[in-house]
Amino acid sequence: MAIASGTLLFLIHGLLGGWLILKLGAVVAMVAAHGCFGWLILRLEMGHYRWVKPANWAALCLALAGILSVLGFVLAKPLDWS
Repeated sequence: MAIASGTLLFLIHGLLGGWLILKLGAVVAMVAAHGCFGWLILRLEMGHYRWVKPANWAALCLALAGILSVLGFVLAKPLDWS
């Protein structure tokens, strides 16, 4: 939903600010972390426990980095990012 609405901002309103591109990149990172968590759940359900703990920490760091980045970009939006 967030990626689709951000893409519509590009297409309909012609907004191409640097902050928007960075924010969409951070949203993509959060989506990737979400997919990684789903993959890890499937591995646990199948009984494959190897590398789950390090991958879990990596996905958590990716998700937190995406969340904090989006928060930072949204709060800093009034600044000139062009």
